[in-house]
Amino acid sequence: MPDLGPVAEEIGEHMVNSVQRNFQAGGRPETWKTKWNDAPSFLYETGALMNSIYYLTEDRGGDWMIYVSSFGVPYAGLHQFGGSTPTGGYIHPRPYLVIQDEDVPWIEERVMEEILTHFIKSNK
Repeated sequence: MPDLGPVAEEIGEHMVNSVQRNFQAGGRPETWKTKWNDAPSFLYETGALMNSIYYLTEDRGGDWMIYVSSFGVPYAGLHQFGGSTPTGGYIHPRPYLVIQDEDVPWIEERVMEEILTHFIKSNK
């Protein structure tokens, strides 16, 4: 089998870019609600949450895991899942850590391309 580490890195980058596009669109596939009305919310007043998105890859004996998360932003979970604020208010869920359905074919094609390239090279 080919070393899928470099492909996992590409996929991780693609997934982070997809999540960042969620911020730019104000929510995908559904627009996020603000915490106090139904106007769109882009969740990037300072950019801290959007810029906290990262990925990690892990080789588990040939099975590659790709994790996408945010780091260092204490309110990240509140925006992702919604909930009560420390001041007694409520924030609607605005799930930003979402990989879109449109990303799946690219990911599948990239993995298959790498596997096929490996087998073509190994059969020459």
